[in-house]
Amino acid sequence: MTADLYWRPGCPYCAPLRRALRRRGAVLAQHNIWEDPAAAVRLRGLTGGTETVPTVVIDGQVLINPRAGAVLALLQKTAPQLPEHSDEAGRVRYRACWQGTVLAESERVRIVEGNVYFPPDAVQQQYLTRTRSHSLCPWKGIASYYTITLADGTANRNAAWTYPHPTPLARRIRNHVAFWAGVTVEKVAPAAD
Repeated sequence: MTADLYWRPGCPYCAPLRRALRRRGAVLAQHNIWEDPAAAVRLRGLTGGTETVPTVVIDGQVLINPRAGAVLALLQKTAPQLPEHSDEAGRVRYRACWQGTVLAESERVRIVEGNVYFPPDAVQQQYLTRTRSHSLCPWKGIASYYTITLADGTANRNAAWTYPHPTPLARRIRNHVAFWAGVTVEKVAPAAD
């Protein structure tokens, strides 16, 4: 499943939608069309030549200036609650990449609310720096965020998060790391036996 949100700073509809989705645990790849010219081109292709934001695309279905409820309903329809473990009995490998750099890779992921959480030992910690940002999920607890910094100095602020002290309901993702903000998380071929 692919889920993308196109937005721009200063948009009076973008910020409330992004906040509402974040509060509800929905994580979509976010594309700031003012900072990413390629995203602006993709958006114009989706909207008939305009740069109307926010626009959400979930598995090819385009929602222009949607309410959070419509986005959540489509996410639920497209990818109903996924199990809290990798599928196919651990034979599916997931990889997180940003700008061509592999940030994490594992078959031992946990999938919660559509987010892929990598175990700490599968994450390339040298690219992550803890930030002062936190958010609260009513059932998972307090998330702590990381900035991703590549070897060339390119940074993606608060693009990864973890729950160091989750609630008992979310204990399976303790210290696991999830990604968003342009980081691609995808299934890759299983490891050879």
